[in-house]
Amino acid sequence: MSHTKYTTRAFVLKTKNSGEADKTAFLFSEDFGLLRAFAKSVRKDGAKLKPYCQNGIFLNATVIKGREIWRFIEGECEEFSHLSFPKRRVKEKVFGLALSLSGEEEKNYRVFETLDFFVKKIETEENENLEALEVVTVLRLLDALGYGKPLESFAVSMEGEITDSDVLNTKTNIKKLIPLINESLQATHLVVNKKNFLI
Repeated sequence: MSHTKYTTRAFVLKTKNSGEADKTAFLFSEDFGLLRAFAKSVRKDGAKLKPYCQNGIFLNATVIKGREIWRFIEGECEEFSHLSFPKRRVKEKVFGLALSLSGEEEKNYRVFETLDFFVKKIETEENENLEALEVVTVLRLLDALGYGKPLESFAVSMEGEITDSDVLNTKTNIKKLIPLINESLQATHLVVNKKNFLI
């Protein structure tokens, strides 16, 4: 029985080892939302898919939907970014939060777009502004997923590219915003890993 192949732009939010040589990749895709996709034998030396099962990358992912699981079978990536440790840490937190808050196979283009704008912005952002960029991105994720009601009083742009002005305006209000964001995250009952809360 043949299965339809789907190719979609996606972020690899997280991967985890499975069995002796396999991995499960958590992909946030443009067309299907969050997918839990099985990558067979990807940890073997020379596996074609191995470079594409890395946390944090953006790629064109080809997947097949089986009866019970998605299978991640091909990847294509124009370039792999090389971020500094502070930037990688912020990216890991944002992606971990997106994973915690998203339901599987629930398409949400605003979440995808928020991750896209965040990844583009962090490439050139100064380290001193990373906390503010993280806060802007989390605000947008909460809003896109319907958890942003308590935060509507803050004049933060929720659409379009993340600008320098968005980051600097957030930096001004950051001491007020962080406790409110943490309260909103706690109220979702979806975020159990404390490292995904803002400090």
